[in-house]
Order: sequence, then C-alpha cells, then structure tokens
Amino acid sequence: MGKYENGNFTRKTILDISKKLFLEKGFHETSNEDICRAAHVNRSAIRYHFRDKENLRYEVLWQIFMEYRAIASRYCQEEGLQMTTAIYLSWCHVIKDAKVRRFHVDYSRDYPVYIPNKTLPSYYRLLYQHTLGEIWPMDKLSSLSFSSIYGHLMGQMQLVDSQPEQYSGKELFLHGMKVCLIGWDIPEEKGKEFWQKMVDAIEKVPETALEEFKKL
Repeated sequence: MGKYENGNFTRKTILDISKKLFLEKGFHETSNEDICRAAHVNRSAIRYHFRDKENLRYEVLWQIFMEYRAIASRYCQEEGLQMTTAIYLSWCHVIKDAKVRRFHVDYSRDYPVYIPNKTLPSYYRLLYQHTLGEIWPMDKLSSLSFSSIYGHLMGQMQLVDSQPEQYSGKELFLHGMKVCLIGWDIPEEKGKEFWQKMVDAIEKVPETALEEFKKL
C-alpha cells in the first residue's frame, strides 16, 4: 500500500472510530487518548489529518449528514431535495436515537450563536447553500438574519432534548423550514414552490428509512 493510500486509510479509521466514540460516550467525554487507543494511532496522526478534536467533530458531523443524504438519494433524484430530505432524516434521528441527540445537543450548547468563519457553524452555511441556496442565493441574506435563524435552530435542539417524546421529526423539520423561509425573507412565490416539492420528497421516505443508517 502506497503512502497516499495508507494516509487515506488512517484518516478514515480515525474518522470512523471518532464517530463511534462520540456517539457512544459523548463528544466531551471522549479524549484524544481514547481515539488514539481505539484507532491504533498517535496524536500526531489526529493533528495531521484533522488539526484538532474540534475540527474532527465537524468532519464526523458532515460524515453523518452524508449518510443521511445517501439514504435520501434512494427516494429522491434531485440533488437539492436530497440535501433537504437529509435534514429531515437528521431531525427524525435526533428524536429516535438518544446518542445521536446528545451529539447534536452538545454541539448546540457549545455553539449557541453563529460566529462567521468558525469551522463548526460553517456546517450550517453549507446546508443552506445546498438547499434553500438553490432558490435564494446566500449573498442575499444578512449576517443578522442568518445568525438569528441559526440561534433559533440551536434553541430548538435544546428544547427537544428536554422532552423528545413530545415531538416528531417531521414536526421539527417542517417548523424549522418554515422559520427559515420567513426569517430569511425568501420571496413567497419561490418559497411556495420549494415547500411543495420538499413535502412531496419527504412523503416518499418510509418510516423505516433510518434503519439503513450505518450501525455502530
């Protein structure tokens, strides 16, 4: 195995092990030493491939989202709607799985306010660009409005954590999307068309879809 292939293997191993540990133990309860021991690497390997544990959390967050998207792609062909449906699956998983919920809630508590140019909050900018950004470019949003909606979603995540049995993934997803469309002043005609396509897309996803999520 060449140096490049070996490097990719090490990176994937660290990422997969970190995902497993973050979900099983919790992000803050998992140390760099835990990751190194389980992945059979030293700390310099984490620094080389991910810079630090915070950036590694971002990569795990994105890996999980890409797994949702892979599931969504089985029921939806349009790229933008695949990403939107993946967000829907994310909320469903938060309700269904306490480990996944803790991972997202920890994030919302650590980053309750949007701070431009920080790696983790930029995850939400990427989600916007690949979903609502298809109908309303990000450069039309003010920093204030983006920060406001980001804060609302982080608060929503923490509220759900207090009483997860009171909510459904679909309810949370639709509420969040409605707040986004209004808060970002997306033109009504564009919003209505997007909303109908979005609802049609998530209705095609069976309740058993999350069973396809990679098992720990």
